[in-house]
Formats: sequence, structure tokens, C-alpha cells
Amino acid sequence: MQVLVPDRREIRGRAMPSWLVGLLATAAFALLAIGWAIALPINGTYDENQHIVRAYAVVTGQWLPRADAAQALDAAGLPAQTFEAPASLLPGNAACTWKSRPPQPASCQEPVTDRTIRPTPSQAARYSPVYYLLVGVPLRFSPDQTGVLVARLLSAVLSAALLGTAAAIAAQIGNRLLIAALVLAGTPTVMNLAGAINPNGLEITAGTLLFVALLALGRGHEVGRAPATVLPATAGAPATVLSATAAGIAAVLVLTVRQQSGLVLFAGIVGMCLLVARRSRLVALAGDPRLSLGLGFAVLSGAGFAGWWLAVSNVTDVDPMPGRGLPYGPLEVLTRLPGTRLGFYVEQVVGVFSYGETGVSKAMILAWYALVALLVVPALRFGEARLRLAVGGILAACLIMLVEREVHFVPTHGWYSHSRYVMALGVGVLLIAACSEGLDQWLRSRGWLGPFVWLLAAATVPFDLYALVRVMTRFQVGIAFSFDPLGGSWHPAWGSLTALLVALLGATGVALMAAVPLPRATEGPGERLVSAERRARWPFS
Repeated sequence: MQVLVPDRREIRGRAMPSWLVGLLATAAFALLAIGWAIALPINGTYDENQHIVRAYAVVTGQWLPRADAAQALDAAGLPAQTFEAPASLLPGNAACTWKSRPPQPASCQEPVTDRTIRPTPSQAARYSPVYYLLVGVPLRFSPDQTGVLVARLLSAVLSAALLGTAAAIAAQIGNRLLIAALVLAGTPTVMNLAGAINPNGLEITAGTLLFVALLALGRGHEVGRAPATVLPATAGAPATVLSATAAGIAAVLVLTVRQQSGLVLFAGIVGMCLLVARRSRLVALAGDPRLSLGLGFAVLSGAGFAGWWLAVSNVTDVDPMPGRGLPYGPLEVLTRLPGTRLGFYVEQVVGVFSYGETGVSKAMILAWYALVALLVVPALRFGEARLRLAVGGILAACLIMLVEREVHFVPTHGWYSHSRYVMALGVGVLLIAACSEGLDQWLRSRGWLGPFVWLLAAATVPFDLYALVRVMTRFQVGIAFSFDPLGGSWHPAWGSLTALLVALLGATGVALMAAVPLPRATEGPGERLVSAERRARWPFS
């Protein structure tokens, strides 16, 4: 028996509104990333000292180094182009926590209060200014530890807002599996990067939002529809307006935040979303001039800026690093990769911190991947061939990008690639798998969908906290210790306990966000046909 669901508002009354889901997700992800922002010392995340200098330079009008600016040695002893910045911007011995052997607690850093302007090196001297304009203003007024912390908080909130918007879109189209995918995609590595001054975090979360928005536009969520009644979204539908706006913003960010690879990542995301899109929806969306013009303008603006910056900055002209290159040809690089780098790529997706010397238990990494497998494997089993092809294509594309960089840079820079460089595309493995209507329908028909999503999200809470405790202990007590987040010779400015409590609130909020009921309606009033008998068996939808 088929019944007509007459009004979207009737269904919304029994579920949390999508805007509230987005607000809860934003707050939860922000708190989780802020916990990392509070807990770590300056330069406690990959290349943060380089990005701090770059951010200060951009917000003080130094978009590119002066032609007559001399090079200087950075904290790691490597030559880099310089900007005029106050000495207080970075602590003395900024690299002492990881460059020393064995790595040291952060108490080895020497606070600097002198604000004398001097040439200050940055390996990110020619990077796109977009991210730094968004987060760097606090450094202009407080070029010291306080300014760095406030800039980190801005970075955390921006990334969380992107993830929260993605959650709101998932709620609007009623896709609970997509909520679970968002939680699993927000690994400790992502939260660590989001809570640091590093464009990588915003790039990954922008890629996540772009995936979700394009999947909502091109695919929607059609569980329970009779095939003959599938109607594509129109530009007037709220879900489509939000998704289109979010897609435009995310596209600009992916294209401009880290322009060296932005165009490639953007092309990969769009290509995989087109592969799994429904033709009827694409035809309808392409026929709406407002949508086409809006998205087209965003993409052209982002691509235009990226191309202009590549031309004026010469960012791709990278000088060899003295003493860093390895005497390996392309074939030897390929043969050494499995034993030297592949394990690092896999582990960094979940949790390898600082400058790569600080890891978490391999059991925790395996457990996180087990949660991913619980979603992805059955999703591909129940999904259509296009989903399987897209997931395989994403994995292959990520690996090719990583290997290409190794082959290119190993002779001049040593081992170079990090999996975080391709995670903006890699998150699509989870997000596309979550669009498997076959798995959604199978879980709903047994009343398992709600518990399944909530259990996946709740299982990440102890892992998030464990990763933070491990890294806090490493910086406060030492690399050889695992569980002493309140002890040691160094403590965060706002206190170790504050960082832990904030992160606990965030991780708990993420789990709660995944537990809320979502509306089933995906289109406008009167557009969805659902089996009454099946609806009665779906108490967790």
C-alpha cells in the first residue's frame, strides 16, 4: 500500500530541524578542534611556525616576499624567504620539541617578549593568502602566544562551520548514513589540523562540504521512493538552495586555500560526484539558470584566483633543500615506497602528529579503520556499481597523487608526501559510500539504522580523547610517556584540564548529533511516496 506524505512540515515536527542539526554539529566539531588548539604548544603541528609567519605577513600586507629580502634559516635550519615580523611571534627554539633526539617536551621552547621587527623566514612564503586572511588578524594585534591561540580558535571555528553545514545538508536530505560518514571523516588528524594554524585543516573540511553538497544536488536521498515517482530537486527547494550555496563556497575554498593542488582536488571531487549522480537530477539542475550561473561564477572565481596566484607567486618553483635529497631514481622510489611510506600514509589519516614523530597506538588506528569498514564495506555490497567505481577511483587517485610527489621531490627534498595532502579528496570514500540507498533501506527495514549510526559515532569518542591525551602527554612529559596529560614540565596557557574538558564536550556533542532523528522528506510538499507498511517498521529513521 502506498500513501502520500502531504507536507514536509508534518515530518519535520517529529524530527530535529536540519538547521539545528547543523548548529549542534558546528558547536561539537568546534569544541573538539578547540581542545586541540588549547592543548598544543606553538609549532606543535606540522609546519605551524611557517604558517604563523605567513599569516602575520599576509594580514600586514606582505603578500609576497620583497625581491630584495634576504633568505634566512628557519627553526629547522633550512633556508627560506623572509618577511618583516616581530621577534615575539615565535618562541625561541621553536623546533626543539621534534628536532632534538629524543624529542623533547615543549618546556624546551623559550618565550620571547621582544617585539623588535626583524627578517623572519617561512617555507610558506608564496602560499595562497586566502586562508591566512581568514585566521591571521589576531596576529596583527597580538603577535605572540595569545594571538596564535586566538588565530587557532578562528581556524577551528571555520572548519567546524564547514562540517556543520555538511551535517545540515545531510539532515535536510534525510541521510543518516551521511552523518555517520562525517563523524568518521573527522579523524583526530583532521581535528588536530583544524585547531592549528595550517591551511590543511580548512582544505580538508572544505573538500568534505563540497562532496556533501554536490552529492545532495546530484543524487539526493531516494530511499523508499517508487521508481516512477522520483522527481529531481528544483532550485526553489530549501535543500537545493543550501546545497548550491554551500557547494559554491566550498568550491572556492578548495580551489584557493592551497592552490598547488587545489585544481586537481577540485576536479577529482567533481568528477566522482558526477559519476554517482542521477541523470534526471543533473538535467533538472542544469536547466535552472540561477543555479548554473551561481555555481559557475563561484567555480570560475576560485579557479581564476588560483591561476592568477600561481602566475604571480611562482609558488611551484621550489628550490632544492640542502642535504635533504636522496639519490633515488623513479624506479627505486617506487620499490622503496611499500616499506618506507605506505604505512605512514595509512596511519596519518587517523593519527600521526607533531612532525610525524608522535603517533598513537596501532590498535586505535586499526579500530578506527574497522569503524570505517563497518560503513563502507556493506555500503558497497548493497550499492550500485557506480558507487564501487567511484570509491575505487578515489583511492587510486589519492595514491597516484602521493606517489607522483614522491617521485618528483625525493631527489631534491627527501621523502615528501603526506596523506593529509589528499584527504580533501580521500574523505569521499566515506561520503560516497554513505549514499548507498541499498544499505540504508536494509538497515531501516530492520530498525537498525539509528542504532547503527549512533554506535559508529559514539565509538569515536574514546579514540578522540585517547589521541589528545597521547599528544598532550608527549608535549608535557615526553615522547616515551603515553598517559599523563595533567603532569609534566610544560602546560598549555589555559590549562591541561581545560583542553581535556573542552574536547570531551566536543566529542560527546558529535555523538549526540549523530543520535538525533532526522526528517525523512527530501523534496517539497507532496513529492514523496512511501510504503506505509515499511514506514511502520522504520522507527529510527
